[in-house]
Amino acid sequence: MSRSILIIITDFWILSLLVLAKFDAPDVQRPQTNPTISLQGTSAGEKDVVEVLKLALSEEQKRRDALASELSATRQNLDLREQTVAAREQQLRALQQSLREKEQLGVRLAEQRTNLIEQMILAQTNVVFLRDQLQTASTESLLTQEQLKLLQTQLARKEEELAKTRQRVDELDRQRESTLMEKAQLSAQLQVVETEKRLVTQQVSHLSNEVQIVRAEKSTLQQHAIQLAQGVDALAEKSTALVQGVDALAEKSTALTQEIRENRELAANAIFAELATNRVTLRFAAQRKGLFGIPVQNEKTVQTILVSHANQYSALCHVSDTPLTFSTPGFGFDSFQVSLERGTVARPVAKVMFLSIDPRILIVPLSEAEARQFGVRIYQMAADPLKFTEAVLVGATEGYYGESKFQIDLSAPLYVRMDRSSFRIFSSKFNPSRGDLVLSKTGELLGVMANNQYCAVLNRLNTIGEIASASETSASAMGSMLSRFDRALQQLPMKLQ
Repeated sequence: MSRSILIIITDFWILSLLVLAKFDAPDVQRPQTNPTISLQGTSAGEKDVVEVLKLALSEEQKRRDALASELSATRQNLDLREQTVAAREQQLRALQQSLREKEQLGVRLAEQRTNLIEQMILAQTNVVFLRDQLQTASTESLLTQEQLKLLQTQLARKEEELAKTRQRVDELDRQRESTLMEKAQLSAQLQVVETEKRLVTQQVSHLSNEVQIVRAEKSTLQQHAIQLAQGVDALAEKSTALVQGVDALAEKSTALTQEIRENRELAANAIFAELATNRVTLRFAAQRKGLFGIPVQNEKTVQTILVSHANQYSALCHVSDTPLTFSTPGFGFDSFQVSLERGTVARPVAKVMFLSIDPRILIVPLSEAEARQFGVRIYQMAADPLKFTEAVLVGATEGYYGESKFQIDLSAPLYVRMDRSSFRIFSSKFNPSRGDLVLSKTGELLGVMANNQYCAVLNRLNTIGEIASASETSASAMGSMLSRFDRALQQLPMKLQ
């Protein structure tokens, strides 16, 4: 009898004793004027029995689930072992067939070698005979000039045939040696496969025995579980109510866990370490005609991250990290190309777009499939950017980072002012500047530094203009757009320019 069956039988006897036991006081001591005392005692006893039955049923269900899981895993393991045995048998048959073919090939090569050696001996005899005839004819001058040439031709042909025969014999020797080596290798592989097959067969036999044992135990447990379940049918409604209460508690726990996660502050080191491993590179290549029509090249790269908001995916950067310049008049490019790269993944970008809240912030729109292709974390916009009073700044072009407090500026509702006097530096160099990424203490993207002091808070990705890549936008149209943005920036307060 196994230990689990013994435990079940013991539980069943205990439950039977609890059901049959009487917890009331003796009749001689029970007051006749208060019959509710015995009823209350009986109710308490029933509650205890119900609780014990609940516990026993729960334990029995756990044992059944564990046995079912163990049986399923054992069956899967057994099927896998049987498949392995079948594969080993198929491999064994293939190796045996290959070994037989190699042996037949070796026999044929030996026969061919013997035939060729006989032909070579015959050819050598003919050559010697012809040489003797030629020497005799030359000495005695009994043959004509034509017969002499004929003998010389026959001698040359026989010598050529002899050389070819020798080459063929050498080639057959090499093939025979190669066949012998392959035969030895196949024999070794055959022994290995046979050993593996024997071991796997033993494991399959062992697993089959385990499956039978588990099935027997499961059958016994199922019978006892049926007997136990017959005594707890009255608990179904109460169990349903209990499950509903547990589900409600689980929902509250999930919501509480999510709330804790959203409000948990991360260390600046952890935020920077994760961002450093999830960066992508934006590469810009622009060209325009300079003085005397000489082409002027302008190339820049910047490291950034991928962000998503409302099913929109994009990479972002500051215009100062690109070849574009806001000026009046504006200057465009005859050729403007952008690509997004990370490791071995590189793809051209169709266009760059200017954000409406601050045109100095550029975004590169991507589809979800294109964003997932780079295999990096896609950062979410901060749902509540003002939840914490501190943020983490990460340099866009240099590897510095640090913490800083920020303040709300009512005169600039789309920005927050970073308190430079409160910077806590975590790297050897820390000089916050425009284009730096600003992340909340939960690791979400808060915004991008528009200048050295103010951060543009990104809570939406609305745009007011775009520049197509691969020379689809004319230089004049590009220059006009940059000039318009420059005039718009000139209208901002000096602290935001």
